[in-house]
Amino acid sequence: MTNTVKSLVTLLKADEIEFSPLGLDAEVQEMALAVNPLSTTMGGGICRMKECNFDWQIKYDEVIFVQSGSMYIGHNGEKIEAKQGDIYFMKEGAVITYGTDEEVEFVFSTYPVNWKEVKQDVHYENNGKSLVTLIKESEIKFNSLGIEAEVQEIAPVINPISTTLGGGVCRMKNGNFDWQIKYDEMIYVSKGSMYITHNGEKIEANQGDIYFMKDGAEITYGTDEEVEFYFTLYPVNWRLLK
Repeated sequence: MTNTVKSLVTLLKADEIEFSPLGLDAEVQEMALAVNPLSTTMGGGICRMKECNFDWQIKYDEVIFVQSGSMYIGHNGEKIEAKQGDIYFMKEGAVITYGTDEEVEFVFSTYPVNWKEVKQDVHYENNGKSLVTLIKESEIKFNSLGIEAEVQEIAPVINPISTTLGGGVCRMKNGNFDWQIKYDEMIYVSKGSMYITHNGEKIEANQGDIYFMKDGAEITYGTDEEVEFYFTLYPVNWRLLK
């Protein structure tokens, strides 16, 4: 896979992202750990499945954005179902089943990226508490970004429920704003197109593309048309730390 690296900003084009099989008995079952090789903090990528499921105990915190189709998370005897636009947040230690009765593509982010090294031998007791939160698209409340644009709204829905990852959804139309990021950030373009300007270069992305940006990058987020993107960042408490 060829990455376009622009200092602290990396663009991963959708048609260059390489998938690997999940090892399940299913017509579609593939995953791309697109961000993991680039990051020292958070992992992330894309998973696709059709009519299959698998059991897992997560040893990290995880955010899932359902990009298309539908899926479920089985946890504590409950089947927690999600559709396109819905978001899961799952806490470390959750014993779950990822699955779909139809077909799904979802974007995921995890913390820490190196959980296999630091958490592989950790064992968790199931105390019956729910470690899975589902945020329905219809319940997401947006706030103003406070910039001049036809559309400019953001919903950092993960921030209030997480101690590690922040994240949510952002929408813009014909607008831009300058920013210095004080965290690591993954962006998945779910609709439309956008750009990140960095070091004098306009790095353009379309639906399905992924940005990974490192702490300290001075950038401009913008779109000449209209965009919706999912974002996750680490650490969630960057305002207090930095």
